[in-house]
Amino acid sequence: MPELPEVETCVRYLSSALTGDTILQQTSFRSDLRFPIHPSLQNSNQSLTIQSIIRQHKYIVFKTNIPDLDFSIHLGMSGVLRLVPSDTITLKKHDHYQINFQSNRSLILNDPRRFGSVLYVNQLNHNPAPCALNKLTSQLLSSICNQSKQPIKTLLLDQKKISGLGNIYACEALFLSKISPYQLANTLKPLQLRSLSFAIKLVLKKAIRYGGTSIRDFKSPDQSLGYFQHHLWVYNQENKPCRRHGCVGQITRQAQTGRSSFFCATCQK
Repeated sequence: MPELPEVETCVRYLSSALTGDTILQQTSFRSDLRFPIHPSLQNSNQSLTIQSIIRQHKYIVFKTNIPDLDFSIHLGMSGVLRLVPSDTITLKKHDHYQINFQSNRSLILNDPRRFGSVLYVNQLNHNPAPCALNKLTSQLLSSICNQSKQPIKTLLLDQKKISGLGNIYACEALFLSKISPYQLANTLKPLQLRSLSFAIKLVLKKAIRYGGTSIRDFKSPDQSLGYFQHHLWVYNQENKPCRRHGCVGQITRQAQTGRSSFFCATCQK
């Protein structure tokens, strides 16, 4: 499932490639993604100039010269974007949405599981939760945790409390902080909270630098793979020796609230 670093990787690539270009046509090949695609986005010949492309939580937002027509793409659980020359397009199974540009390029959304979405920005629900990458200070994290009796891993994945952090990076940040995914959020000590806040930002920034994590589906719009999967400490490392210096434990995988938690029970207490 694409998480914040994967979405940010897409945004940075698309912003560089498409800012200033003009949309000539938007076409939907099926409208039943996670949310119905607005009829005017299903087959539009409205000319729109891309002024900027930004990330809003996990949405890729296309800002245009007509603000009321700004729209977004969410990759859902299996969505992949590809930017290709328009005259070489071969549509693939699960291609659901296509945007044609004046530069003779097309952006195509492929989404096998159809949990992605194409929505106008004014259709998005406002999420006041702080972004894990650039808004989550240790003081704010402390305030959020003090109000919760949930296990810290469960809290980190709650997008209504903290925006943008997914399973891979929650596991990694908790490992770096030496915190068990099962420790109750309101029992974290100030030093743990500072360590966790720092680790969250460190992991996300490093993942962005490596172009995200490509374990199953994720590719950048230029179809290049991310490389952060080669730098994971615990995620998908079940039964392997813990890599923390001096630790003799091994990585455990356990189901936790419907997700797999990867951690070292020896050094994460």
